[in-house]
Amino acid sequence: MKDRIIILSLLTLSGLLFSACQTIDIFPREKACVELVELSAVMNDRPETRTPIEGISYPFSVAVWASTTSCSYPNVGKDGTSGVSYQVDKHLTATFNQSSTTLNGPDNSGVRYPYNEGGDPVFANVYFVGLYPSLGWSTASGTNAAFTFDGSKDAMYAPQVSGNGDPATSAPTLTFYHLLTYLRFNIIAESDAAQNAWGRLTSIKLTKQNNGASNPMNNLSISLDSPVPANIGAIEAKSTFTSSVSQLSLYANGTNTVFPASAYTIPTSAATPAAYVICAPVTASDASGTNEYTLTINTEKRAPVIVGVNLKSGLSTYYSGSTMGKEFTVNLTFTLNHIAASATVNGWTTGGIGKEDVSE
Repeated sequence: MKDRIIILSLLTLSGLLFSACQTIDIFPREKACVELVELSAVMNDRPETRTPIEGISYPFSVAVWASTTSCSYPNVGKDGTSGVSYQVDKHLTATFNQSSTTLNGPDNSGVRYPYNEGGDPVFANVYFVGLYPSLGWSTASGTNAAFTFDGSKDAMYAPQVSGNGDPATSAPTLTFYHLLTYLRFNIIAESDAAQNAWGRLTSIKLTKQNNGASNPMNNLSISLDSPVPANIGAIEAKSTFTSSVSQLSLYANGTNTVFPASAYTIPTSAATPAAYVICAPVTASDASGTNEYTLTINTEKRAPVIVGVNLKSGLSTYYSGSTMGKEFTVNLTFTLNHIAASATVNGWTTGGIGKEDVSE
């Protein structure tokens, strides 16, 4: 299955089309310096109920960092006007609504494409990167973008593009890529006897990754110091993950509420979509017995139980490679003697399937 890329469009004339591939196009309304504001937006995609995961739900906002210096975005407030020598260096927010879209800065002002009207026109390029969500990103020197996530937040990045005020040049397009791995959890007890043996589920956490070698990563930094091709491999090479936590919570489907909020009765009739976590990617191994992620589970009658998730790309083939931008649905089956964890592929950019039986 092809990698799914989320792209957003800002259009001044024709509106915004949301689809499987979407764009942010930045157009000046005149050839002179103009603010990039008052843009229209129309949604042409299925409604999204998992706002924290998919992000495509109105109002939808992204951060757009703009600069006249390639690969440097320190946010010193330069908006492209004559008062700042037609330089641009500013962090802005693009907010999408059903009928309108604006590209505004923190002080509700935008940026302008620099334009030299003396003699032959000389157009200065403005460079852009895009980040989702719109808030929470920081930079130490303008050459990186840092973000801390808690398992409930998606994170996307659009590599640098450029544009200028020359009406003869093409508008830039920001192409957004998922940076994390999305794990969805279905839960079932194989029988009434198994349900009774375990009791209600009281806690489930993501406690390890990389075959148990590290705590879950929750800090992301993207290097902006050199141009990056718009492909997931190049973006992965520019991304660094570190950890400042010992675990990540799972969250109830469609919410930012920690799962379970109270003791959860494990269903017996069908595997029930119950929870998710959006976590740092790993480089999966095709070696047998390698668990890309590790869960710690507590129930009323048994605790703690360590459950490893070993990803596969087929029923008998272990998944190999990066899980960045990929989604796995993990089925947790509680039996009398153990928990079976299996992962199948759905939606997003998909990575494969995984299966693991974990002894009590």
